[in-house]
Amino acid sequence: MTKRATVTDIAKSLGGIISADTIRNWVDAGILPAEKDFRGWRWFPKPDETIQRVEELLYGKQELDKLK
Repeated sequence: MTKRATVTDIAKSLGGIISADTIRNWVDAGILPAEKDFRGWRWFPKPDETIQRVEELLYGKQELDKLK
């Protein structure tokens, strides 16, 4: 993935299992780390780590390890 990603990029990378709105809510709640640009749009400097964190939240770390 690119060096930085938007909320929509993260949602699409997860195959539609989670909506962009949920990702925004998790960022606003402090569950996912993100930056904001000059327009106030959320972006992720490390999208691969963000995707992994979302998967851990959805499936649990132990269950995710079993899938790999």
